[in-house]
Amino acid sequence: QNQINPCLAAPGFFEQVVQVARNYFDAKPEPFPWAYYPHRGNFFTVGLNDNTNMCGCDACRAQYRSDVGPAGNASHYVWGFVNRVAREVHKTHPEAMVSCLAYFNYTTPPEGLLFDPNVAVTFCKYYQSYYDKNYQERDYQQISDYVQENKAQFFTTWEYLCKPFISDWPFPCMVPHVHAEDVRRLSQIGGFKGGRLQFAYAKTYSGAKSGGYAWTSPVLDFMNLYWRVKLYDDFDFDVKKGLKE
Repeated sequence: QNQINPCLAAPGFFEQVVQVARNYFDAKPEPFPWAYYPHRGNFFTVGLNDNTNMCGCDACRAQYRSDVGPAGNASHYVWGFVNRVAREVHKTHPEAMVSCLAYFNYTTPPEGLLFDPNVAVTFCKYYQSYYDKNYQERDYQQISDYVQENKAQFFTTWEYLCKPFISDWPFPCMVPHVHAEDVRRLSQIGGFKGGRLQFAYAKTYSGAKSGGYAWTSPVLDFMNLYWRVKLYDDFDFDVKKGLKE
């Protein structure tokens, strides 16, 4: 998960991913352990491992773009594969959606690639850095490009809480007005469906016995999660009135 990514050009790999997707939508047993772990409802996720160590074979290297920058040198490679899977799955399961993160070195929208209608984009971003307006506007521009240029019809965002693992974030970071402005701007972009908030958790023990998982920093994270969920429930939620309450 943290060391290497698969070769997307390996013979038979594309066909295997498509077959796993079809098995999932047909409610067949998992072909191997955790095959269905990231998938929910009518969404099948085609996501890479959590690193930027892409395959170095000739077939893969030919698909990387050196002129795009580090945030997008694998965008055509990854999103091209996702789009192929979506197109093939649609032939047998027309209601199925195929999703992927805009993340790491495939964050920048792949210029010139038109998505099939059943491709869903989850754009990873850090609202904590929105004190830098140029950074904030870049996010909205890239998301708009996914929708307007790549023709993505369904997008969500992945927002990071994750205290205390990122040490340079402001303390405490409680920014209800930033959330309100951010959701307002996102809701003006076609296809926005809300998003996911990732917070940090840790495994707990009672002696040697596992006690499950616990939220690492609920005091630091709770208010941001609360406002975001309120805004996702109602894009027009009045955060000033909410603060008074």
